[in-house]
Amino acid sequence: MDSFFASVEQQTNASLRGRPIVVSGKEGSRSVIVASSKEAKKLGIKTGMLPFEVKKIFPKIIFVEPDGDKYAFVSRQVMEIFKKYTEMVEVFSIDEAFLDLSGYVKTLEQATALAGKIKQDIKNQIGEFVTCSIGVAENKLLAKLASDLAKPDGLFFIDAENKLAVLNAAKLTDFCGIGRRLEKRLLDFGVGTVTNLRERFLPCLQQVFGNVCGQNLFNIARGLDDLPVVPYFEAPGAKSVGRSYTLPGNTFNKEEVLAVLMHLAEQVGRELRRLELGGRTVVVYL
Repeated sequence: MDSFFASVEQQTNASLRGRPIVVSGKEGSRSVIVASSKEAKKLGIKTGMLPFEVKKIFPKIIFVEPDGDKYAFVSRQVMEIFKKYTEMVEVFSIDEAFLDLSGYVKTLEQATALAGKIKQDIKNQIGEFVTCSIGVAENKLLAKLASDLAKPDGLFFIDAENKLAVLNAAKLTDFCGIGRRLEKRLLDFGVGTVTNLRERFLPCLQQVFGNVCGQNLFNIARGLDDLPVVPYFEAPGAKSVGRSYTLPGNTFNKEEVLAVLMHLAEQVGRELRRLELGGRTVVVYL
């Protein structure tokens, strides 16, 4: 989904449509930007920025407080649309999913046509401001890359003809599993592009990065991925439950900290009871 939280806010509040908005805590708070609208992104506003940084870029930016229940509701609606086309839907996050269409279509062209229908269903049933970008490919690795290339509100497919060109044009950090830290290690190893990575032999990669990571890097450079789509009805249950809160300012007040801790503990307990789960370990971080 494109700018999911921000687009949901624009869909449900007509006064926000076409305007640069960010989803964050109250203006002036210490919370970070969790989503920005397409209009805000064009101004250079990105997820993870602090409110004061955003205000420097565009003083008239509109702050909208997050509404998790609303986003979860719309997410469930979107997932139901996916399930109309295939039961093989892997919920990757609140605004991402993988669909295995191999049992319903035979070619990438047919899959691309079906993806177009899915996009139209979302606009018709959810609203025209809630858009999605879809990538079509032979595996999850390439499909994720294709969906990023399709942003915003586009559709992109990777096949045998354009696969190598797309891989070579991608940045290392465009792939799931390669973050800034691993990118730095690769640069130190003399690998700055996907082409460089493809030139490295598997034993060499495994010796430097370990067996699992080395194999993963070897596969990424070639667009290989044998991980299956894990449908929602086979997905493992939650392994942890957590809640966090950012104080509006520094505090040395023990009672204030304990009050926040108690509130978070109550939220975690409520969620555990809803999921009918129990815990063994409690982690507190400041």
